[in-house]
Amino acid sequence: MDTVFEGTEKKCEVILHHGAVDLRTLNRDFWTEMIDACEATILSSIHNEVCDAYLLSESSLFVWNDHFLLITCGQTKLVESILYFLDHFDAQQVAQILFQRKNELYSEMQHSNFAQDVSRLQNRVKGVQIAFGDTFSHHTELFYLEHPYSLTSKDQTYELLMYGIDEESSAYFTQTTLIANDIRQKLRLQDYLAGWKIDDFVFEPCGYSLNAIKGDRYCTIHLTPQQGYSYVSVETNGCLDALIAVLLNIFNPETFDVVLYLHNQPIDLASENIGSRYTMDQQQQKSLQCGYEMKFTHWKRTVDSGH
Repeated sequence: MDTVFEGTEKKCEVILHHGAVDLRTLNRDFWTEMIDACEATILSSIHNEVCDAYLLSESSLFVWNDHFLLITCGQTKLVESILYFLDHFDAQQVAQILFQRKNELYSEMQHSNFAQDVSRLQNRVKGVQIAFGDTFSHHTELFYLEHPYSLTSKDQTYELLMYGIDEESSAYFTQTTLIANDIRQKLRLQDYLAGWKIDDFVFEPCGYSLNAIKGDRYCTIHLTPQQGYSYVSVETNGCLDALIAVLLNIFNPETFDVVLYLHNQPIDLASENIGSRYTMDQQQQKSLQCGYEMKFTHWKRTVDSGH
């Protein structure tokens, strides 16, 4: 089992009350130590006028003035980073925490499960937990603080999580001679990230991570291409419609999930962006007490489908 890698991510978003503290004024050492707490490391970073984006050994960290988003994969202990942050800031300064864990491919390799993580968080902050999807199949679990906070139309998140990429894609992305520019071209990043500042990294022997920022928008892509446990994730606070068809065509995954957090916006992805190769196997939508509408869908490739 030690030859596999868990690509499936855990993630958290911590949002502070207006005027509590400017997170971007914290020095690099703080973020380094917070990431150390979950047993990941910072590889590189990019910055613009409103966002700092850190590429990690296991996924990504994005920091804005009043909130941060941390996504980690592998066997990381993400809850430890949340607790590290709460050790350094009064919980009264925190407007909202959203902590999400997708079902792992190899849950027995993890140091904790979602319930154990939530139990530790509940000792510090009070919140509720909710599950989406089939607990015996694909599902995601979410913990968030009970009280609402002020949402805007920009409060949106789109996640595309792909499993079982086809043999052709796996063979290409596991080539040991690939460089970052090869992968950028293969993923057609120039089509949907033109004008974005990009930071990416090719892992050995294979694997790829990307952070991209443009204004207050972010996009992050993580690729574990090995057959048997392949996984690709894309997350953005822009719109996923423009790239979902491109990525499904490139990777042709056996299954994929779409997770949406939206506020006062239509919550359905246009069906033409998914196409006829896939059928929806699960669908669940709930209104969260903190103000979001959250929707989880799971899709399966039809047996006779292909590129």
